[in-house]
Amino acid sequence: MNDHIGGIVLDETTGRLVGNNWGSRRFYDWTLQGQQVHTWENNSFFTDYQDCQYVPSAKMICGGITNLPQTPGAGGSNATYELGGVTMIDLRTHDILREVPFQQWSTAGHVMTRNPVKLAATGNQLTLWAAPDNGDEGNGTELFTYRATVHR
Repeated sequence: MNDHIGGIVLDETTGRLVGNNWGSRRFYDWTLQGQQVHTWENNSFFTDYQDCQYVPSAKMICGGITNLPQTPGAGGSNATYELGGVTMIDLRTHDILREVPFQQWSTAGHVMTRNPVKLAATGNQLTLWAAPDNGDEGNGTELFTYRATVHR
């Protein structure tokens, strides 16, 4: 395999490793011994995933970013803006189950899902931690925390 892997999770239902390449256009399944078992294409072009993690049972949640063009009046002919997003993928079917934009920005002006994110669920509370900036930007590497209550 001649590719750059940007994320990897352990699928606890199969015992296999699931990874995505840089830009998240392709996913890979490997055994724990490193043998490639399967590949599949990403069905979405909404975001390039920067970070993924396993969600029971047989799901993966990923955070990422897409740079989209702005109108020339909003910053010039080459201006872009960062569109952040969070996606949940079914590891059995490879379907996108949920895909939502996440538009909160750091001191340096980067969308929160640009670099590492970590999500955790406890009861009906969902917490997202993010470190979107590089150390030499804005206030350095800041850690942001977001909490949401899930109502069923």
